[in-house]
Amino acid sequence: MQFYTIKIHALKSSSLSVGAENLSKQAKEMEMAGKAGQYDVISNQHESAMKLYGQVVADIEKYLREKGYFSKQESEFLPQDLNDISMETFLEMADYIIEACENFDGDEANQKAEELCLCKLDGKSLAEYFVKVKTYIGDYEYEQAIDSVKKAVESIQEEAG
Repeated sequence: MQFYTIKIHALKSSSLSVGAENLSKQAKEMEMAGKAGQYDVISNQHESAMKLYGQVVADIEKYLREKGYFSKQESEFLPQDLNDISMETFLEMADYIIEACENFDGDEANQKAEELCLCKLDGKSLAEYFVKVKTYIGDYEYEQAIDSVKKAVESIQEEAG
């Protein structure tokens, strides 16, 4: 419970810093519930908080795209700047993410997904596949993260022939 309380505290603070006051307020309620050991409050509010969090992230991404930030950033971050990995390494890392998600180990799953975002396979960036995986993991949507990893593996294997 302490880990959850720390994470929800961070969400509360970062939400407030970007002007997401409703999310910050909800996270504060959940933080207080965590400190008080009120598991029922957390259980009842977690899903709606994560939905609101997803909406805030989507709104921020939309705003940044409209302002041209993403297109500029994406063009500056070229594939040659990424670490080249083999198919074997890619598959091992994908399996690791799936296993970590099955064990509800979001930190380990997120770390490997982050690593894959900084890699390329046969000259192609893997970030387009694993940014969404990271979002699912961050939202504690492990089943969706697993499905997304499996789809990425399938797609990448098809492209490789």
